[in-house]
Amino acid sequence: MLRIISSVVAATAVAFGAQSFAAGLINADDVSASSQFNGQFSPFYTIDGSGLPVGFDETSIHDDYALDNHWTTSRTGGPVGQNITWFFANPQALSGMWVWNHLSNIISSNLQYEPVLVDLEAKNLGGDTVFNFTNVELLPNEELPQFGAAQLISFGDLYGDIFSITLTVIETQGSTSFTGLAEVRFTDMVVDGQIPVPAAGWLLATGLAGAMLRRRRSKAA
Repeated sequence: MLRIISSVVAATAVAFGAQSFAAGLINADDVSASSQFNGQFSPFYTIDGSGLPVGFDETSIHDDYALDNHWTTSRTGGPVGQNITWFFANPQALSGMWVWNHLSNIISSNLQYEPVLVDLEAKNLGGDTVFNFTNVELLPNEELPQFGAAQLISFGDLYGDIFSITLTVIETQGSTSFTGLAEVRFTDMVVDGQIPVPAAGWLLATGLAGAMLRRRRSKAA
Protein backbone atom coordinates (compact mmCIF):
# COMPACT_ATOMS: atom_id res chain seq x y z
CA MET A 1 0.00 0.00 0.00
CA LEU A 2 1.35 3.45 -0.93
CA ARG A 3 0.65 7.00 0.09
CA ILE A 4 0.90 9.74 -2.50
CA ILE A 5 1.44 13.36 -1.56
CA SER A 6 0.91 15.77 -4.44
CA SER A 7 -1.86 18.03 -5.72
CA VAL A 8 -4.37 15.93 -7.65
CA VAL A 9 -7.69 13.98 -7.49
CA ALA A 10 -10.90 12.56 -8.90
CA ALA A 11 -14.23 11.25 -7.43
CA THR A 12 -17.95 10.50 -7.85
CA ALA A 13 -20.90 11.34 -5.58
CA VAL A 14 -24.56 12.36 -5.30
CA ALA A 15 -25.34 15.69 -3.62
CA PHE A 16 -28.35 17.52 -2.12
CA GLY A 17 -28.15 20.82 -3.99
CA ALA A 18 -24.38 20.51 -3.94
CA GLN A 19 -22.57 23.83 -3.47
CA SER A 20 -19.26 24.73 -5.10
CA PHE A 21 -17.01 26.75 -2.77
CA ALA A 22 -14.17 26.85 -5.32
CA ALA A 23 -13.44 25.39 -8.72
CA GLY A 24 -13.90 21.64 -8.37
CA LEU A 25 -14.96 21.74 -4.71
CA ILE A 26 -18.41 20.30 -4.02
CA ASN A 27 -20.04 20.37 -0.61
CA ALA A 28 -22.48 17.88 0.89
CA ASP A 29 -25.85 19.21 2.01
CA ASP A 30 -26.35 17.16 5.14
CA VAL A 31 -24.32 14.99 7.48
CA SER A 32 -24.76 12.54 10.34
CA ALA A 33 -22.34 10.66 12.56
CA SER A 34 -22.24 7.73 14.95
CA SER A 35 -21.51 10.11 17.83
CA GLN A 36 -20.36 13.60 18.83
CA PHE A 37 -18.70 14.82 22.02
CA ASN A 38 -21.39 17.50 22.33
CA GLY A 39 -23.07 20.12 20.15
CA GLN A 40 -19.87 22.16 19.86
CA PHE A 41 -18.17 19.20 18.14
CA SER A 42 -20.97 18.35 15.68
CA PRO A 43 -20.37 16.55 12.37
CA PHE A 44 -21.95 19.64 10.77
CA TYR A 45 -18.61 21.39 11.28
CA THR A 46 -17.12 19.19 8.53
CA ILE A 47 -19.32 20.89 5.91
CA ASP A 48 -19.77 24.49 7.11
CA GLY A 49 -16.30 25.90 6.39
CA SER A 50 -15.62 26.68 10.05
CA GLY A 51 -11.88 27.06 10.69
CA LEU A 52 -11.18 27.97 7.05
CA PRO A 53 -10.97 31.42 5.42
CA VAL A 54 -13.81 32.92 3.38
CA GLY A 55 -13.52 31.70 -0.20
CA PHE A 56 -11.22 28.83 0.79
CA ASP A 57 -9.98 26.18 -1.61
CA GLU A 58 -8.06 22.91 -1.31
CA THR A 59 -4.80 24.77 -0.63
CA SER A 60 -6.19 26.60 2.43
CA ILE A 61 -4.88 25.80 5.92
CA HIS A 62 -7.35 24.93 8.67
CA ASP A 63 -7.30 26.77 12.00
CA ASP A 64 -6.25 25.06 15.23
CA TYR A 65 -8.69 22.75 16.96
CA ALA A 66 -11.30 24.80 18.80
CA LEU A 67 -14.97 24.75 19.78
CA ASP A 68 -17.33 24.86 16.79
CA ASN A 69 -14.78 24.01 14.07
CA HIS A 70 -14.25 20.21 14.25
CA TRP A 71 -16.28 17.03 14.45
CA THR A 72 -15.10 15.06 17.49
CA THR A 73 -16.65 11.80 18.68
CA SER A 74 -17.81 10.91 22.18
CA ARG A 75 -15.57 8.82 24.43
CA THR A 76 -18.14 6.00 24.62
CA GLY A 77 -17.01 2.96 22.67
CA GLY A 78 -13.68 4.46 21.63
CA PRO A 79 -12.71 5.74 18.17
CA VAL A 80 -12.55 2.51 16.15
CA GLY A 81 -15.76 1.94 14.23
CA GLN A 82 -16.96 5.52 14.56
CA ASN A 83 -18.39 6.78 11.30
CA ILE A 84 -19.66 9.89 9.52
CA THR A 85 -21.98 10.03 6.50
CA TRP A 86 -22.33 12.93 4.06
CA PHE A 87 -25.54 13.24 2.03
CA PHE A 88 -26.24 14.94 -1.30
CA ALA A 89 -29.61 16.25 -2.50
CA ASN A 90 -29.05 15.43 -6.16
CA PRO A 91 -26.95 12.62 -7.64
CA GLN A 92 -23.38 13.78 -8.27
CA ALA A 93 -20.56 12.37 -10.36
CA LEU A 94 -17.42 12.60 -8.20
CA SER A 95 -13.84 11.41 -8.42
CA GLY A 96 -12.43 12.13 -4.96
CA MET A 97 -12.59 14.01 -1.68
CA TRP A 98 -10.41 16.59 0.05
CA VAL A 99 -9.98 15.93 3.78
CA TRP A 100 -8.70 18.30 6.44
CA ASN A 101 -7.80 15.80 9.15
CA HIS A 102 -8.45 16.42 12.84
CA LEU A 103 -5.77 18.80 14.13
CA SER A 104 -5.74 17.24 17.63
CA ASN A 105 -4.02 20.25 19.20
CA ILE A 106 -4.74 23.11 21.66
CA ILE A 107 -7.88 21.77 23.41
CA SER A 108 -7.25 18.06 22.81
CA SER A 109 -7.25 15.98 25.97
CA ASN A 110 -4.86 13.28 24.76
CA LEU A 111 -3.77 14.21 21.20
CA GLN A 112 -3.48 11.99 18.11
CA TYR A 113 -7.22 11.89 17.31
CA GLU A 114 -6.51 11.75 13.56
CA PRO A 115 -7.90 8.78 11.64
CA VAL A 116 -5.02 7.23 9.69
CA LEU A 117 -6.91 4.24 8.27
CA VAL A 118 -10.53 4.37 7.08
CA ASP A 119 -13.12 2.58 4.97
CA LEU A 120 -15.24 4.49 2.44
CA GLU A 121 -18.62 3.41 1.08
CA ALA A 122 -20.75 5.33 -1.42
CA LYS A 123 -24.43 4.53 -2.02
CA ASN A 124 -27.05 5.68 -4.48
CA LEU A 125 -30.52 6.93 -3.56
CA GLY A 126 -31.87 3.39 -3.62
CA GLY A 127 -29.29 2.25 -1.04
CA ASP A 128 -27.19 0.23 -3.46
CA THR A 129 -23.40 0.37 -3.04
CA VAL A 130 -21.63 2.43 -5.72
CA PHE A 131 -18.15 1.72 -4.37
CA ASN A 132 -16.63 0.30 -1.21
CA PHE A 133 -12.94 1.04 -0.52
CA THR A 134 -11.26 -0.55 2.51
CA ASN A 135 -8.09 0.37 4.37
CA VAL A 136 -7.68 3.81 2.82
CA GLU A 137 -4.85 5.75 4.46
CA LEU A 138 -4.90 9.31 5.73
CA LEU A 139 -1.85 11.24 6.91
CA PRO A 140 -1.75 12.79 10.37
CA ASN A 141 -1.06 16.53 10.31
CA GLU A 142 2.52 16.08 11.52
CA GLU A 143 3.34 14.26 8.27
CA LEU A 144 1.83 16.85 5.92
CA PRO A 145 3.95 19.50 4.19
CA GLN A 146 2.06 22.05 6.33
CA PHE A 147 0.11 21.44 9.54
CA GLY A 148 -3.61 21.83 8.86
CA ALA A 149 -3.38 21.22 5.08
CA ALA A 150 -5.94 19.28 3.08
CA GLN A 151 -5.18 15.89 1.58
CA LEU A 152 -6.94 14.21 -1.31
CA ILE A 153 -8.43 10.75 -1.55
CA SER A 154 -8.89 9.84 -5.19
CA PHE A 155 -11.58 7.28 -5.99
CA GLY A 156 -9.58 6.25 -9.05
CA ASP A 157 -12.43 6.94 -11.44
CA LEU A 158 -15.46 9.19 -11.92
CA TYR A 159 -18.48 7.57 -10.23
CA GLY A 160 -22.02 8.80 -10.74
CA ASP A 161 -25.38 8.60 -8.98
CA ILE A 162 -23.98 8.94 -5.44
CA PHE A 163 -26.41 9.90 -2.70
CA SER A 164 -24.18 9.35 0.35
CA ILE A 165 -20.59 8.63 1.32
CA THR A 166 -19.74 7.02 4.66
CA LEU A 167 -16.27 7.14 6.22
CA THR A 168 -15.61 4.60 8.99
CA VAL A 169 -12.55 4.92 11.23
CA ILE A 170 -10.43 1.76 11.36
CA GLU A 171 -7.35 3.18 13.12
CA THR A 172 -6.31 6.48 14.70
CA GLN A 173 -2.87 8.00 14.99
CA GLY A 174 -2.82 6.89 18.62
CA SER A 175 -5.85 8.04 20.60
CA THR A 176 -7.96 5.32 22.20
CA SER A 177 -10.62 7.83 23.28
CA PHE A 178 -11.56 10.19 20.44
CA THR A 179 -11.43 10.71 16.71
CA GLY A 180 -12.99 13.05 14.13
CA LEU A 181 -12.29 15.39 11.22
CA ALA A 182 -11.95 19.12 10.60
CA GLU A 183 -13.50 19.62 7.13
CA VAL A 184 -14.34 17.72 3.94
CA ARG A 185 -15.10 18.69 0.34
CA PHE A 186 -15.71 16.54 -2.73
CA THR A 187 -14.54 16.93 -6.32
CA ASP A 188 -15.41 15.78 -9.82
CA MET A 189 -12.15 16.99 -11.32
CA VAL A 190 -9.36 14.61 -12.29
CA VAL A 191 -5.98 16.29 -11.78
CA ASP A 192 -2.93 15.58 -13.94
CA GLY A 193 -0.47 13.34 -12.17
CA GLN A 194 -2.97 10.90 -10.72
CA ILE A 195 -1.42 7.48 -10.17
CA PRO A 196 -3.57 4.32 -10.22
CA VAL A 197 -3.00 2.00 -7.27
CA PRO A 198 -3.45 -1.67 -8.26
CA ALA A 199 -6.32 -3.43 -6.46
CA ALA A 200 -6.80 -0.67 -3.89
CA GLY A 201 -8.40 1.76 -6.33
CA TRP A 202 -7.55 4.89 -4.38
CA LEU A 203 -5.01 7.69 -4.31
CA LEU A 204 -4.12 9.98 -1.45
CA ALA A 205 -2.92 13.50 -2.13
CA THR A 206 -2.51 16.83 -0.41
CA GLY A 207 -3.51 20.16 -1.84
CA LEU A 208 0.11 21.32 -1.78
CA ALA A 209 2.67 20.67 -4.51
CA GLY A 210 5.39 18.07 -4.16
CA ALA A 211 5.34 14.31 -4.20
CA MET A 212 6.32 11.66 -1.74
CA LEU A 213 5.73 7.93 -1.65
CA ARG A 214 5.95 6.01 1.56
CA ARG A 215 4.78 2.65 2.77
CA ARG A 216 1.91 2.23 5.14
CA ARG A 217 2.65 3.42 8.65
CA SER A 218 3.20 0.69 11.18
CA LYS A 219 0.25 0.23 13.49
CA ALA A 220 0.21 2.30 16.64
CA ALA A 221 0.98 0.40 19.79
